[in-house]
Amino acid sequence: MPTCLPAAAPDPGRRQRGLIFLFLGMVSTALDASIQAIYARGDMDLLLSSPFPRHAIILVRLTAIAVSVCVGGALLALPLANAFVLLGHRDWLVAYVTIPSLACSRPPPV
Repeated sequence: MPTCLPAAAPDPGRRQRGLIFLFLGMVSTALDASIQAIYARGDMDLLLSSPFPRHAIILVRLTAIAVSVCVGGALLALPLANAFVLLGHRDWLVAYVTIPSLACSRPPPV
């Protein structure tokens, strides 16, 4: 006589672990892009000596880094979120708000 296995209880920490993984990936990408923007490219002295305001130059660099981090995270997570939404899990729609929020956030001070 076949018996059905009971449905597995949902793991409440699974989504949090996924968000932590995505956030850590975004932070490491942002740190790498920041280091490259400041040191590796070598054009910061030239940009800061230009007639444009310094805060505008740094704001543009930070915005470019945030957009690149957001796009990277979106390419990783949104296809999965789309698949889950198509399977009926509408709570995955929050990924469209969470990913840009994670990309523009900063880690707490140590």
